[in-house]
Amino acid sequence: RALTSVVTVDLGADADVDLAGGNGDYETPRLVVSFNQGGCASSTARFDAPLCYSPLSAADLDGNRDVDLAGGSGMEILIRWNGGGGTLTARVTLAVPANRISLADVDLDSDAEMARFRGGSEDGPE
Repeated sequence: RALTSVVTVDLGADADVDLAGGNGDYETPRLVVSFNQGGCASSTARFDAPLCYSPLSAADLDGNRDVDLAGGSGMEILIRWNGGGGTLTARVTLAVPANRISLADVDLDSDAEMARFRGGSEDGPE
């Protein structure tokens, strides 16, 4: 299957842009990361995901200067911590309804904030 919800981000902290996305399979959802090593994708890692998460967002959520990944499934939010060098460690699942999320440093304090969108034309960010 093709990747869906692809985000481009330097997960390996090596100045190369990597790709991360869902596999778009609702029966066997996976988070797929393709690491760029000097201009070409040299390794791919696949992680089980409890649900399909789309779209993905990326930011340093835990303050360790490594970019983490987050996404909403409609019923919850999944966060995958980057432990350094692109090593995505344990996942955290938040039981908060969100069809999609956005991460940004809104208040300019060097910490990323999360806005969630629950879906529907009337539902704005929270």
